Amino acid sequence: MAWGALINAVFTPIGSRPYRRSFGGVLHEMVFDPNDADIHESVTIAIKDAVQRHAPNIVIRGIRAQSENNTLAILIEFSRADDKSRTLKSPVVRLSKSDVVNLIAASRPL
Repeated sequence: MAWGALINAVFTPIGSRPYRRSFGGVLHEMVFDPNDADIHESVTIAIKDAVQRHAPNIVIRGIRAQSENNTLAILIEFSRADDKSRTLKSPVVRLSKSDVVNLIAASRPL
């Protein structure tokens, strides 16, 4: 359940839910940013912000992000707020430019 809340908060583009326009984060925009030293910090801030606003039952323990060949690879270490002694790791999530385009297209009304 915690993993599902994390995924929804972090990977849902802001504005894509018709009745909850403020839900989600800006991580999808990071795929289009230049691959430079600032990408890790930008991704970390985007993930922590989305989790704080939309999944307060999750505590972020660590984030690793790497960008290469138009793909952003992210690993998130987290725990549930009610069980901080147990750290969970997400699988490595790869987000490409085509994934973002497909996410945005799928979120538009017909």
